[in-house]
Amino acid sequence: MKDKRIDWTAAAVFALVLALSSWWGAHERAATAKEKAADLQAKAQAEERDLIQQSKLPVLNEKEAAVLRELFSALENRKLKEAAIVMNREEELFVELFYEKMDGRRYLFDGQNLKEEIDGEGMVLTKAGTVFYGSFQGGRPHGLCLALQVVDLEAPRYDYADGLWQNGVMEGEGSTGYCYYQGGPMEEARAVCRKGQFSGNLMEGQITYRTTNDKKEATVWNITVKDGGVVLDDRWTYLEDRRGYQLMATDNDSHAYVLGEDQAWQPMWANILQWEE
Repeated sequence: MKDKRIDWTAAAVFALVLALSSWWGAHERAATAKEKAADLQAKAQAEERDLIQQSKLPVLNEKEAAVLRELFSALENRKLKEAAIVMNREEELFVELFYEKMDGRRYLFDGQNLKEEIDGEGMVLTKAGTVFYGSFQGGRPHGLCLALQVVDLEAPRYDYADGLWQNGVMEGEGSTGYCYYQGGPMEEARAVCRKGQFSGNLMEGQITYRTTNDKKEATVWNITVKDGGVVLDDRWTYLEDRRGYQLMATDNDSHAYVLGEDQAWQPMWANILQWEE
C-alpha cells in the first residue's frame, strides 16, 4: 500500500514537472515570437524611413548624373584644373541643379547616387561653384578633404583648400591657394600656394609660400606664422619709404615679398575656402 502511495506521489510530481516544463516552454516560445515580431517591425519601420528619405532626394537626369560623375572622377584623382573646367563649362547646369532641383540643400554624391546623410566618402556641393570632396562625418568635412571653388576674375581661376579637416575646419597639414589656369591678370602670380600646418582654419608655425609665374617658374618664401599672422623675425627688413616689411625669397634674392605695416599681424594666412554652416 505504501509503495502504491509512493508511486502515485511520484507520478503526481512528474505530471506537475511536465506541466511546468510545457508552460515554461510555451512561455519561452511566446517571448521569442514577440522578439521576432519586434525585430520585424523595427526592420519594416527602417525600410519605410529609407523609402521616405529616398523619395525626398532630388532625381538626377542623365546629363546631371554624367556631369557629377565627371567632376567626381577629376576630384578623386586630384586633377583640380580638370574639375574647374567641368564646373565652368557646366556653370548653368550647376546653378539649376543646386538652387532649383536641390533647393540650395546639401547632399552627398558617392560617385553614383545622391544621399541625404552627409557621412562617409563622397562629394558635396555647397554652392553652384563650390564643391567639397573627401571624408565627412556628422555632416561636415572630417579627415582628408579637398575644397574647390571656380571664379572668373578677368580669367578663369580656381581656389582650393586641401588637407586634413576636423569637424568642418582645417586642422593639421594642408595647403590653400588659387590658380589662373587660362591666362590671368598677374604674370608673376598665376598660381599661389600656402602650405603648412593649420589650427582652426588658421596657419601656424613654419609655412611655405610659393608663387608661380606665367612661364611656370616658381618662387618660394619660408615664413613663420602665429594664429594666421606673420611673425616678423630678423629676416624681415623694414622699408621706411614703403611703410612696410620686406622678406627676400628663399631661392631667389631678386624676388621680395612686401607686407604693409597694417598687415603684419592680421590673420591673412588662413584657409580661403571654409565650410559654412
